Amino acid sequence: MAPIILTWDDEKEGFSGISITQCGYFPLPSHAGPVRDAGGRTNRISINAIRPSDSRLRLAFSHWICQAAKNDTALLGNTAYSQTPKPEPPHMTDLEPRAAADEISWIFMPREPTMSAHLSNYESDTASDERPSSEPARTKIQAIFQIARPPPKSSLRLSPKLLLQIQQLSQNHRPVPVLEVWQPPMCKSRLTREFHQRPKLRTGDIYATLDEPYMFSAPSVRKRPTEPEWQESTDYNAAIKDIVAAMCQSADKTRGSTLHFRDAQRSWQASVGTTGSENTPCYRFTINDENRDKSDPGRMMMQWERRGLAGKDENTSQSFHSDQFILVLIDRKARRKSRIATMTPGGLEIMVRKTSIMEHLQVCLDLTSPVATAASSRCDSHENLERWLFTHVLTLGIWVAQQEGWLGS
Repeated sequence: MAPIILTWDDEKEGFSGISITQCGYFPLPSHAGPVRDAGGRTNRISINAIRPSDSRLRLAFSHWICQAAKNDTALLGNTAYSQTPKPEPPHMTDLEPRAAADEISWIFMPREPTMSAHLSNYESDTASDERPSSEPARTKIQAIFQIARPPPKSSLRLSPKLLLQIQQLSQNHRPVPVLEVWQPPMCKSRLTREFHQRPKLRTGDIYATLDEPYMFSAPSVRKRPTEPEWQESTDYNAAIKDIVAAMCQSADKTRGSTLHFRDAQRSWQASVGTTGSENTPCYRFTINDENRDKSDPGRMMMQWERRGLAGKDENTSQSFHSDQFILVLIDRKARRKSRIATMTPGGLEIMVRKTSIMEHLQVCLDLTSPVATAASSRCDSHENLERWLFTHVLTLGIWVAQQEGWLGS
């Protein structure tokens, strides 16, 4: 099946051309592009002045529509216009346009969200869900992490307890331990004395320490050799040497948990809600700001949304690996929701392909009021953003894993 590539022009706000493998490049008029109705709901992609007489071109269009229909949108129709635009009834199997058409148009309607009576539905915060497109683009950030769990053992809790280790997979698939998750000891400690908010760790709280440096998209010299095998530290100092995040439960059950990061002046607030027409669970994270009204969640948010894995039998009981979560970045000002990571009990994958998402992430980083550190001063802005993204995605994922019971006892 020949792939279709639509080239988008930001200045004209429309598609400038279309490329079909083995068929060539076709320039498009300036008005070809997404069109929304008065309610901002219908998205019509209109390709004008093309007569798809080549069967490969027709097949490519059909393939593209089939892929689009698999996403979270509902296909309303496959319309071929001649002189009088008159839409045909929608047919999911009849996606091939007529060869004599002067204009080819496919119309999509995002699924309408439903509100929950008890939990907030966050789907209404955004107007679109940005997904990886067929446009060729250099991946800006990509990393794969796997979760390793230590063998169970009993202790008196006089020292921190290691709950899990997150390992980043290198290009040769060697796991490099980058983040470790701990449960604090029963006795009082000064683990978070380097944090701006100086949070107090209590029973049930967890925190994360940095082990090996992250591997970034731009290769850099690592200061320490990598060790692929599991290595549990028994030294108390190793559990506090580089603490980067603390996840603290609130005494007020209505407030949820607060996530603190060592290199930021502002913390994150975690809450539980639902999303989608089936009211599936999701976990939302907003930036705390004392200068903003408490009822205002702010401009930028992150949200882990549960998605069922393909092939899952809904009649059977949920297994340990039956579900996955999708992490989206929500820009309420731009009314845009962008996917940036996925997570299962076995690991996480971070992928950012678009420059626009990188810009949204930078805005989010700035809103947290980052603290200048020795590490940040030695790196460029892209590497600092990548380090910030890795730590936040992994930490937010750890908190979700705790709520889902993935951390164990």
